[in-house]
Amino acid sequence: MNRFAIRRSPSAMAIGALRLPTAAQKLNFHELRSYLELAQRPILLDRLVTSYQTIFGDPESWAEHYTEEDVCRKLQDELSGCSNLRIFVDENDALNVAAFFWAQLR
Repeated sequence: MNRFAIRRSPSAMAIGALRLPTAAQKLNFHELRSYLELAQRPILLDRLVTSYQTIFGDPESWAEHYTEEDVCRKLQDELSGCSNLRIFVDENDALNVAAFFWAQLR
């Protein structure tokens, strides 16, 4: 499993990928403009939180540990104001988060 994460600044962007897609895989994405939109999709929120914890908890890269509440608080902050979140999912398994990123203009 390939994992990577890039952080440009705390308020600008975070990118994470749990698995890079193979040639046979196709990705779809959800585009959300607020934490409220995300919270209206509780299963997707749960999968995103798990993905966030997996990526940033990887001891070979970030080695950061967050509770579910920590991640939700971070997402609420990052998705306030003018923001956008994209969550990429496997076309064959819409709940399998393959990658995510967000951007926020303050």
